[in-house]
Amino acid sequence: MEEKILSIIIPVYNAEKYIKNILHKLDKQITDKIEVLLIDDGSKDKSLEICESYANSSNNFKVSHQQNSGASAARNRGIELAKGRYIVFIDSDDDITNDYIKTVCDLCDDTNADIIQLDSYIVKNGNEKYVAVGLEEGVHDVDHYCKFVLKQTTNPPWNKIYKNDIIKKNKVYFDVNMVMGEDISFILEFLKYINSAYVCNCAIYKYMQNSEGLCSNVTEEYLSDLDILYSKMESFIKYKKLEVDAYEIMNESMLRSVFRAVGLAVGNGSSKKEIRGNIKESNNLKKLLLYHYDNKMDIIRKYMLLADFYRLISFLIGYKQKR
Repeated sequence: MEEKILSIIIPVYNAEKYIKNILHKLDKQITDKIEVLLIDDGSKDKSLEICESYANSSNNFKVSHQQNSGASAARNRGIELAKGRYIVFIDSDDDITNDYIKTVCDLCDDTNADIIQLDSYIVKNGNEKYVAVGLEEGVHDVDHYCKFVLKQTTNPPWNKIYKNDIIKKNKVYFDVNMVMGEDISFILEFLKYINSAYVCNCAIYKYMQNSEGLCSNVTEEYLSDLDILYSKMESFIKYKKLEVDAYEIMNESMLRSVFRAVGLAVGNGSSKKEIRGNIKESNNLKKLLLYHYDNKMDIIRKYMLLADFYRLISFLIGYKQKR
């Protein structure tokens, strides 16, 4: 049997309104060296029926059905089934360019890197915006790339290409107990075991931003996930033996994540008492508010959190979201 270059993993849940678009795009580009793994996560609409219709017409599409367990569990099921040399993740409501598969396969063959980082597009209200990851194209020092990831500016799993044998050998999976931060948690675990990183300044993935996404569901309970993420970041830095500036990068990025989560939670109805209680119960989040920051905006963020200016934080985050 010919080796598969690429396994494309797509978690699917009640996606009948848009799943046909991504499947049609993939079907037009697919070759026998590609497999598309459609993991239906207990859909209650016609998503499973649509996925099965593609699987029935092409051996390159494969469908697995499970009880509703969340996107992380669906991605983990895809990882278990993946036979490709590399793995990529696509969300069912997003879009890709017409040269997506060719570009990914060429990068896999040409670089043979353990992880390949890409730029992307964000599409909001019909407007398409190019998002550069902020690293020069080419081979990057692994420690330098790891520090870059700690900044949390490239969290999504879909703008990267992962070598499958590293995932399988080290049993790298998404944390099904996390709702916020599970993406970067997966990436950090994967990065523990890599020896090479490559950046390509091209965008072939289109993230469709909508108001019904994760941000509209953020509550004060998400702060518990950020507490877990802080511990995982600390563990990662120690495992990789990164230089001391990695801790500064971690604290700055985590402070900004907490600031944003608090703002979104208040906007979604969480009370000051609930938020304050979650922060006080977390030793990690309390450490963030004791840390000395040099960046002026981080100093202001820290002060606003210490002063319980949660409604003002919510206003600022809401204003930024609308821009």
